[in-house]
Amino acid sequence: MILSNYEENLTNIGGLDTTISDEELNAFYQKNREQYQLETPIMRCYFLKIPRPTPQYDSISKWWNNGISGDNPRKMRFFSRQQSAKNYVLEDSLWTKVETIANLLPKGTLTTDNVEKGKELSMKDDNFQYYLKVLGVMNRQEIAPLSFIREQAFKYILHKRKIQLLERKKQEMYDAEIRKNNVKIYN
Repeated sequence: MILSNYEENLTNIGGLDTTISDEELNAFYQKNREQYQLETPIMRCYFLKIPRPTPQYDSISKWWNNGISGDNPRKMRFFSRQQSAKNYVLEDSLWTKVETIANLLPKGTLTTDNVEKGKELSMKDDNFQYYLKVLGVMNRQEIAPLSFIREQAFKYILHKRKIQLLERKKQEMYDAEIRKNNVKIYN
């Protein structure tokens, strides 16, 4: 524990560079992309889960039915943030595990076996109104896109830098003690 705290302080004081450029992330991804095969399907989608009754239900239905284009996504995001949508995904570049969205829908509505690009649904139960439009799907064993593993890659690069910094600091301390004749080597 003492060593761990010492190493943590050493990296904080030692100037661990935490800035990672998009180019560096992309280079890391290209070099290591085979390590990022999906274990479970992922998808890009628009999704809303709205409590019932909702005062603006007609507006939301209209926005949804007129297509996710133009000003509609902005209106739906504003509504979702301000009017307390239970859950929502309204970013078309965000990859999400299919299971994550499936768990927010009534059981059996969406599964890893029935998800496909272009799938749309609008349904309700006693408590919620649900909207889903699947924009893209990647299946098991496919290579995950960088946007999906970005945070994981970022953490890996930082960890690698930390290890390199600690090794360099250890070597510097060792070399300094050798120069001071504080280390004796026995054969």
